[in-house]
Amino acid sequence: MTKEESYCTLSEAVGSRIDKTWRPKKRHQVGSVLPGIAALWKFHQDFGRLPESIKGDYKEFTKLMTETGQALELPQELVKADFIRSDLSPVSAAS
Repeated sequence: MTKEESYCTLSEAVGSRIDKTWRPKKRHQVGSVLPGIAALWKFHQDFGRLPESIKGDYKEFTKLMTETGQALELPQELVKADFIRSDLSPVSAAS
């Protein structure tokens, strides 16, 4: 038997849902990256640019990341301010 892997596009990955049968421990393994990328994707769609290290962008990105985490039914502790800051800093430096 061989293991077969299938891949999807970024837009499909960002729009995907977490399996409702996953136990909390497995949901925690998803990490902050998925809601972070989804929030960046949504921010870019809404504003036509990447977020910058300014208060308004930080606030909007935090809101989007929190909403995404809730929509995916991920543990609330995955969306932390320190991760958001570390996630937003390299993005704003690249734009």
